[in-house]
Amino acid sequence: MSIRKKILATILVVVLITAGVATFVGRAVATDALEDQAKDHVLALTEAKTRAIENLLEYQRQSVQSLAGQFSAYLGMLQDGTILFDFGAEDDDILSTVMRSLTDSNSYVWQALYLNQDGLVEASSFTPALQSNANAGGIVLDDWSQVDYSELDWAAVDAAQLDWSKVDYSQVDWYQIDLSRVDWSLVDLSRIDLSRIDISGIDLSHIDWSLIDISQIDYGAAELNAVDWSTIDLGRAKWSRSDMRDLDIYLKGREGPYVGNLPMYQGSNDFVLAVSAPFYAGDQLAGVMVYLGGEDELCAIAADRSGLGDTGEVYLVNEEGFMLTPSRFVDDAVLKQVVPMSDMPSHGEGMEAFAHTSYMGNEVIGTHCPIPGTPWTVVVEKSRSEVLQPVSDLTRTMLWMMFGLLALGGVLGAFFSSKMSSSILKLRHGAELITQGDWTVNVATDSRDEIGQLSRSISAMTANLQQSHSELQRYSSGLEDRLAERDVLLKEIHHRVKNNLQIISSLLNLQKHGITDEPSRSAFEESGRRVQSMALIHEQLYQSGDLAKIEFKKYLRNLADNLVRTYATGSREIAINIEAEDVSLSIDTAVPCGLMVNELITNSMKYAFPESWQESHSSDYTPEINVGLAMSDDQILTLVVADNGIGLPEDLEIDRTETLGLQLVTSLASQLSASVEVERTEGTTFRIRIPQSDPSA
Repeated sequence: MSIRKKILATILVVVLITAGVATFVGRAVATDALEDQAKDHVLALTEAKTRAIENLLEYQRQSVQSLAGQFSAYLGMLQDGTILFDFGAEDDDILSTVMRSLTDSNSYVWQALYLNQDGLVEASSFTPALQSNANAGGIVLDDWSQVDYSELDWAAVDAAQLDWSKVDYSQVDWYQIDLSRVDWSLVDLSRIDLSRIDISGIDLSHIDWSLIDISQIDYGAAELNAVDWSTIDLGRAKWSRSDMRDLDIYLKGREGPYVGNLPMYQGSNDFVLAVSAPFYAGDQLAGVMVYLGGEDELCAIAADRSGLGDTGEVYLVNEEGFMLTPSRFVDDAVLKQVVPMSDMPSHGEGMEAFAHTSYMGNEVIGTHCPIPGTPWTVVVEKSRSEVLQPVSDLTRTMLWMMFGLLALGGVLGAFFSSKMSSSILKLRHGAELITQGDWTVNVATDSRDEIGQLSRSISAMTANLQQSHSELQRYSSGLEDRLAERDVLLKEIHHRVKNNLQIISSLLNLQKHGITDEPSRSAFEESGRRVQSMALIHEQLYQSGDLAKIEFKKYLRNLADNLVRTYATGSREIAINIEAEDVSLSIDTAVPCGLMVNELITNSMKYAFPESWQESHSSDYTPEINVGLAMSDDQILTLVVADNGIGLPEDLEIDRTETLGLQLVTSLASQLSASVEVERTEGTTFRIRIPQSDPSA
């Protein structure tokens, strides 16, 4: 890659890394800050919503308790005769009137119920106004007294023209009549015996319930599962036969004030806030007072999503996880939509906000808080993606800035790299000519920067090199002759040293013939062999092309051959095995190593295999001496000499022996800073480890 491209690439990489790191760090910091801010806001909003709901529920509790107390007093006055009237067929209307007078002050309540000791509704606070059933249409059949209902085809009757004041309701075939054409405001529902009609067989969706006086319907007489209850004013329903003995609103209301929701009818999906409290006649439980109402106010509290943006919502759930207030995103969610509360993290000591998955499957930041004294929980959530939208906008802006910086960096890099590389290219061209031997080239430039100074220095250097080259040529012609003379001289030195050592060895051999004392004679022989081992090194150096180092593997083979020829006596031939790596040693290391190997092999051949010991072994036994040489990765030269002979005595310590050979081994090892280990298993093994500063030493 050219220098121009390198400079341009460097600038672009620096810009890219700087922008990338800035984007990453900025995004991380902004994400943490926005999440913390969103969590704080969610917590504050949850606390505010919880307080508002608690205040509303507390107001309802106090109201129903007040009503229960007043009703207890009212019953007490009835018992002691303070209030006198005859209870007859309209007793429930009298009680309803009393209850209505006691509940008018609470605008949240649309119905109050008086449950007796058995959980049956004795009276409610609503007393309907009677409606007149005036004839409002034409008459298809003028004289209804002459109509044979058993022969009447109700499917052919124009229901829009019926005079319901003259019709015998018990004879109406509600399955055949076109209910969509009935003017229900003219129908007297109190005359319809719903208990004798299979409601499931009638398409009740055609009934305009908004025009019907719902107070005329006897709810104890029918199961109106198909009714569109959203069009019905439930506050005007007639409750006098309703059985609530199995509902929590009655069972828990007997024990004290209770807040819950009341299922208005079978399959109901409307949330109705119910608050109950017991009342007494003297010391005896007389019944339970129930308030219905306040759910619209609860929904209004939940519907206020100020500060939650387009994705946040507030809702209530019961202990089973069903939503009690409308969902922002799911239609008809009340008492249908299940919120998996188990997916929400549990709180520690205090309320906390968490990132979790909502019932919609989206990642949100939210929290939840149980409403004290109720089976409900307030949940406040906001989409994490909306919370982090500013981070996304910031990231997008920083990416565009990064692209802009890359473009600017590319332009500036191209300009400066061109300016900088022109001088460098001139230097490169000049260097190529100098490499080819053109010492006359001038690479100097007028630039005052470091490159200009370098070019002028190189130009001055080439002039000096040209002069030095001429002088070097003159000098090298004589130097080659001197080097050849040096090699010849070194060879001659090694040759003469080898000859002198061989002369010394020969003199020692001649001298031993005149010595009759065996120990002295043996000492002369051993000295001669030591001298011979040193002479062998100089001979190998003389024959080698490298006058500074010796191939020690080859030396070991030559030394072993000489020793075998010297000690080739005994009943069996002693085999010497050489296992050595190709290691070259300097003469300073090779001479001590050669002497140590000479001593150790000599000791093994002289003492390791005595005749009596060899005769005691089978014919398959072969006396062996193994010599090993290896260099480890940490530059430790390991020299091993081992035999399978009789072994050293157990009480022999090599560093305290009086034997000259072993003393020489320990002394030479000390000179080389080497360690000597002796093993006496199945013969004798000497392992010498010599540290090497130079791998080729």
